[in-house]
Amino acid sequence: MAKIIRTTDVSQPAVQIITEAVTALLKRQPTVVLALPGGRSIVGTLKQLTQTTIPWQRVHVFMVDERLVPIDDEQSNFKQLTELLLNPLLAIRAIPKENIHPFFYQPGEADSGIGRYETELKRFGGRYDIVFLGVGEDGHTAALFPRHHSISDQADYYLTMADSPKPPPKRMTASRSLLTGARYGIALFVGETKRQALERYQDKNQTIKDCPVKLIDEIEHSYVVTDLL
Repeated sequence: MAKIIRTTDVSQPAVQIITEAVTALLKRQPTVVLALPGGRSIVGTLKQLTQTTIPWQRVHVFMVDERLVPIDDEQSNFKQLTELLLNPLLAIRAIPKENIHPFFYQPGEADSGIGRYETELKRFGGRYDIVFLGVGEDGHTAALFPRHHSISDQADYYLTMADSPKPPPKRMTASRSLLTGARYGIALFVGETKRQALERYQDKNQTIKDCPVKLIDEIEHSYVVTDLL
């Protein structure tokens, strides 16, 4: 079961967990793979991450999930990540460009480009070390949705869909297997609209297929951070 942290400002503990996880991991390995999502709930955390002492030159940033659009599209999760975190870090030369790994949608390829992204991740160990997750009102996380084929998919790395219950319909996502294989996981439940999702997460009668964010409990070091007191 994940450790639940209740606070009025979720950004501060989330940043502290990420910073401490990076520090611990770098004591025993040369680099760390940090997987980040999109969404409104993570905005404050991304901004605060720019102020940390994290040695970004040893951190590789991958995406948790992405919309099947170009990386400069307004709907792109990577565009948000670039504006709030990566551009500020690049401006002060804190992170090398080669440490930034967007997902490039390939509309001409049968798998939309997830095979290439898997190959890219395998260059850095083939797993996420730290996953940072937002949570939807229905309990979905990444693009893994309740009672949907995405949460049941047995893919080792990534999967795509054209029928996301939440628009836009075309998305790619890290699989349940890839997410639960991380060493550290943080899930944010932010705002009153996420109260029902938090209740479902805490409900022992709900399965991961009913409430996908429950997968956080399968991660070795896992945390739930919420402002729902």
